[in-house]
Amino acid sequence: MIELPWEQAVAMAVTGQALPLEPATRLTEIWPQLAAHGWDRPEIVNHARTIWQQGQPWPHPVPAAAAFGAARWQATLDQLTHELGLDTVTQPPSQRRPLNADERRLLADRPPHY
Repeated sequence: MIELPWEQAVAMAVTGQALPLEPATRLTEIWPQLAAHGWDRPEIVNHARTIWQQGQPWPHPVPAAAAFGAARWQATLDQLTHELGLDTVTQPPSQRRPLNADERRLLADRPPHY
């Protein structure tokens, strides 16, 4: 597993690129550094929407994120998407596929009062 500092993992999650950022402990310290590399907030939002339209996940998966702990990393991603105004954006629905046997059984199951 690649060992990335927290701020570089955040940059990779947002941009999909490894960027040389200075050490930071808060997202407010990362935004100016990202902007200096050409990733200001509107650019990040456009990138996120483009990635979603392609059916890919955003924020980008970061393999090293496990080193920060799941709760801390999820809190970071939640704060990040909130600060970008993307927490209310819904992702496109997944592609249609035939239901499997278990899904058909669950759909057919009705409570007694139905």
